[in-house]
Amino acid sequence: MKLPKSIDRIPYSELRGENRLAMPETFVLLFFACAFVGWIYEVVYYYTLGWGFHNSGFFYGPFIPIYGIGAMLILLTTAKLRRHPALVFIVAAAVATVLEYIVGKLLLVIGDIRLWDYSEIKYNLEGIICLKCSLIFGVLAIVLTYLLLPLMFYISRKIGAIARHIISGLLLFAWLVDAVFSLIFNFKSRM
Repeated sequence: MKLPKSIDRIPYSELRGENRLAMPETFVLLFFACAFVGWIYEVVYYYTLGWGFHNSGFFYGPFIPIYGIGAMLILLTTAKLRRHPALVFIVAAAVATVLEYIVGKLLLVIGDIRLWDYSEIKYNLEGIICLKCSLIFGVLAIVLTYLLLPLMFYISRKIGAIARHIISGLLLFAWLVDAVFSLIFNFKSRM
């Protein structure tokens, strides 16, 4: 098995033909890979600010779901644009920014929770979104589209169905347990 030579030649059909769970499980793996990369990005970001190790986000585990959700939305909205990296960058940056604004606003309205604050960064809107982060998300989307997506399909095919079932099942179970504990303890501490 080789990595695809072209981004529009990702072997979707080969995975679909393997079994009916192959595609959803591959996207589960991709979701968690992106949620983990987002967690690493934020840990490094806060470390460079001088905060030391800081587990940002709502969950206790090393996943920030907004990055996984953003990745899935970016892949959906840029699927037909993959031959045009500049368009992928622009659309992906816009999608990520809109998602970040909606989630940030909802968290503030529903639970008076502010998980991030860009007030100190130039060109921000209500401290929820900023131009600098939108550009970073565009760059991350290029990495996602042209490196991580083909790599994840390659890995998914390479590990096979049984390993994919086990890994995706364990990740979903671990995240569910983390979500339950995070909801219980984070809301209890805010009361």
